[in-house]
Amino acid sequence: MWEALDILGVDRIGHGNSNSNGYVGNNFTAVVDHLSLSADELRTMARNAFLAGFMDDHERARCLAHFDGF
Repeated sequence: MWEALDILGVDRIGHGNSNSNGYVGNNFTAVVDHLSLSADELRTMARNAFLAGFMDDHERARCLAHFDGF
């Protein structure tokens, strides 16, 4: 594991439980800047987060309906 982190040049590993707007926004901006993703690609990535999230089917459907409404 340490070798993989060294190869990737990782300085910090997020624990994945933050819902802070600053934390999420900064990471989202960094991904956009680094990967030059289109708006459609960003929307797909964000929607996929709900599909992969740890929630029951009812909650997932509710979240996706809200997301798709934007």
